[in-house]
Amino acid sequence: MVIEAGWIMARSALNTVLGLAAIVMLGCAPVKGPLSASSDADAPQGDPFARSLAQLTPGVITNIPTPYGPDSRVKAGSDYASGLGIPCRRVDIVANGMGHRIAVCNGTQGWYVSDPVFDTAF
Repeated sequence: MVIEAGWIMARSALNTVLGLAAIVMLGCAPVKGPLSASSDADAPQGDPFARSLAQLTPGVITNIPTPYGPDSRVKAGSDYASGLGIPCRRVDIVANGMGHRIAVCNGTQGWYVSDPVFDTAF
């Protein structure tokens, strides 16, 4: 009887972990269409730098000034929906020997740059 109760608790814990994993994976689902700034003139515009990154075509690599350096190599990544359902785009930036992976997202106040996901030295 004790073994059976332990098995039931272990199975319940496994189901909980699998359910949480499914929620996390669904929270970062790809966006079906391209990101675009709102065409509504009254919509908040947000950060001009974030807006310019959102307008890049995914896969494009270009050299532009960024907050990380005046001649940064920027690669526009894929579009996705954040865990909150906000349209975002991954962006990789290399400047001054450091790599930065950030995301630009279109929230209620317009486009903004999220905190860096991670920074690495090259």
